Amino acid sequence: MSVPATFDKWLDDADAEEVDYAQGISKINSLPASEFISTFLPAESPLLTFAGKDGTAFSISYFSSSDLSSSDFEFCFNLIETTSSEAYKKSVVGWKPKEKKEEMREKDMRYLIVKSKTIPLGFCSFMITTEDDYPVNYIYEIHLLPPARGTGIGAHLMRIVEDVAKQIGLAKVMLTVFTSNANAERFYRRIGYAEDEVSPPERRLRGGVVKRNSYVIMSKWV
Repeated sequence: MSVPATFDKWLDDADAEEVDYAQGISKINSLPASEFISTFLPAESPLLTFAGKDGTAFSISYFSSSDLSSSDFEFCFNLIETTSSEAYKKSVVGWKPKEKKEEMREKDMRYLIVKSKTIPLGFCSFMITTEDDYPVNYIYEIHLLPPARGTGIGAHLMRIVEDVAKQIGLAKVMLTVFTSNANAERFYRRIGYAEDEVSPPERRLRGGVVKRNSYVIMSKWV
């Protein structure tokens, strides 16, 4: 994997024989929330507003996990539970509410909350991290309430995460999707995501039947 030269600014020794990308990621994740926002998602950014195909005016707000209000946290968790708990149950992962909440509160988790006027309609969570020792922006969740679906706001949230990745100098954006969620997988493929090399391979059963895993890891170079 080739990492953009723009990531070098986060490294102590970009010319080392073995580059420590985790050290660069740690620097990024150590930025105060105010500095992260002013650098990558300033309030005047046109990315933080969006006009839906149906005319709905959306606003997008950024929060670190520690800054997320209890009401927004509960909204996000309840939306995951409503839209995806069945898919979790059908997968090898299983639905574990306590573990999911712990994951959502991880210190490096970041949130984009979508609202129309003051009503929350969806969110996306992501983490700047390493995958297979390379720096990536990993999308953990993206969920919308029915009124926001089909408006284009989902693809717009993905563009925001991709834009942050580009500004930082990350190689790609990654995500995990349950194969039982065919609509989500089609959506990701339509906007340029493909199965990543680290995704678990399909299994060939007796008789030549190919069985897909319960999830696929996808990525997009940015």
